[in-house]
Amino acid sequence: MNLDGTATDSFTGSIVWIDDMVMAIGGPEPNVQTSVRYRGPVVIRYAFAFLAKGAESFVPKMVFDDFQKEHHAFDAIAFLRKKGDAFPRADVQGYNAADGEERTVFVKALDLARPLRVFAYPGPGAVSPLTQIDAMFWQDNAPSGSSEGIDHVSDLLNELRPAYTIGTDVTVDYNLVRYLGLG
Repeated sequence: MNLDGTATDSFTGSIVWIDDMVMAIGGPEPNVQTSVRYRGPVVIRYAFAFLAKGAESFVPKMVFDDFQKEHHAFDAIAFLRKKGDAFPRADVQGYNAADGEERTVFVKALDLARPLRVFAYPGPGAVSPLTQIDAMFWQDNAPSGSSEGIDHVSDLLNELRPAYTIGTDVTVDYNLVRYLGLG
C-alpha cells in the first residue's frame, strides 16, 4: 500500500510537542526548547472526517463528479470543499488516514462541514501518520523575527494551520507559542 496521488506537502523537518500542541518545523535542525519527537522527511496529507465513523479520516486521491470529470490531489480537495455538497453521489477514491487502506466512498459519507485534518507522515512511503499537526514553522536564515505564511508549502497548509517563517536564531518554545497566540 502507498498513498501516491494524494495532495501533499513534503519537506525535511521535525515534529515537536509544546504543551498540548503539535508543531511541524521545516528547514535546518530546529532551534527548539523541547524534545524533538521526530526528525527526517515529513509528508503532510489532508483528510476529511467521516460523518458516521468517529475518529476515522479519509485522504482523498481523486473525485469523479456526476459528469465523469476527474479531480486529482489538491484539485480533488478544492472540489470537495467548494462543490462537494452539490455532488453527494460522486465517487471519491482515497485512503484511510490511519492505515493507508484504499477505499472508494460517496461524497455524502464525508463530513465536509468540519475542518480538514492535517496529518504528518514519516516520509512519502509511509501509510500510518505520526500525528495530526496544529501549527507549522519554517526556520531559515531569514532575519530575526517571524512572518505569517510559508513559501515552501502549499496555500492549503497556510490556510488550514497557523504557519510562520522564522529565523534560525528564533527559539521555538512555550514563550513563542504563547506570543503568537497559538496556545
